[in-house]
Amino acid sequence: MADRIDTGFEMEAVKFQRLMQGVVLLTALFFKSMLLVYFMILIMVAGIIFTAKHAPFALVYKRLVKSDETSKTIEGGLDLSAERFACSLGTSFLLLAAALNYYNYEGLAWVVVGVVTALSLLAGTVGFCLGSAIYYEIKGKLTW
Repeated sequence: MADRIDTGFEMEAVKFQRLMQGVVLLTALFFKSMLLVYFMILIMVAGIIFTAKHAPFALVYKRLVKSDETSKTIEGGLDLSAERFACSLGTSFLLLAAALNYYNYEGLAWVVVGVVTALSLLAGTVGFCLGSAIYYEIKGKLTW
């Protein structure tokens, strides 16, 4: 199966999306709010279904920032398969945290949420997405 590549996708939109996920999860950690974790699960599921280009935070970015010709697009395009895999991985861990919380392993649940938060913030600030790296390693495309 060929990878789905979306050209013309702005790197800043991808970073914004990942950063906002991290900020929402950081807020959930600060207030110990599983409701925000559930909200983030729904947002990430929407990102999986509608792809990264039409994910809720990407749409917010498009409305807030008016792109111009100086916008930095992702060289070679955005690999939608890698983005979906990474989002699925993050969603799976948040679902694990929700299950742990349900079965009264609240401390462990917040550790899992903390890990997903840290990785989302890392991807949003630095641009390194561990989920995408795992996808490329599995596909044999990762170049170190």
